Amino acid sequence: MRWTLLLALLAGCATQRLEPEAPPIWTGEGIEYELTRPEPSAGLTADLTLVELDEACAKTLLGIEDTTDIAPRSFTQPMGEIAAVNAFEGHGELLDRPCLELAGGEVSYEFSREHLYLREWSGETRNSSPLFETVSEGVVCTLKVAEVAGGRNVTLESVSAQMNRPVVMFIETPPLQGHPVRVPEVRAAERVGTETLRPGETAMFQLSRATNYDSTRIRLLFVRLREP
Repeated sequence: MRWTLLLALLAGCATQRLEPEAPPIWTGEGIEYELTRPEPSAGLTADLTLVELDEACAKTLLGIEDTTDIAPRSFTQPMGEIAAVNAFEGHGELLDRPCLELAGGEVSYEFSREHLYLREWSGETRNSSPLFETVSEGVVCTLKVAEVAGGRNVTLESVSAQMNRPVVMFIETPPLQGHPVRVPEVRAAERVGTETLRPGETAMFQLSRATNYDSTRIRLLFVRLREP
């Protein structure tokens, strides 16, 4: 009887196993922006933060509502740094944090990375070799800044190629039946957005979305302007 009760308790514990809690979302309490970036150069500088955030975190932290809510917006807090910390804390991935000088009020920016995947097999079934290939993803954009009353207009023209994860796997047909290969899916989104920034504000631009296993990740570019 005692063993029966013990087994029943263990079974109950197994069925009630809880999913691990998501890491808390950091909202930037006490952050001093001047300590997070190097001193600006001789001219107007754009501090950029390129990050991918899990959709649930982006909705909570940035107020992004759904897939149609893609308009740029501004924040009084240094949201680039706040988003970067949240990415490191388990809510996404930090991709890049450059500081670019805006010569003549305009600057171009590119970010790219490559992923290896198993494209196909060569040879006969019993004596075949794997063939690997690379696929690229990233961002190409132009940032333009113009003076307006009380601040600056920031216009971003971007093309963002973002890869879905996991990479789809299927089994090859004869003559190499039984060998798994993978087919990466990279989708490109082209967008143009403008946001007005007052001193000390940060602009957020949504570049693209992609699946990340069982969830969605939103690729974001944060822009904050500084002068020496």
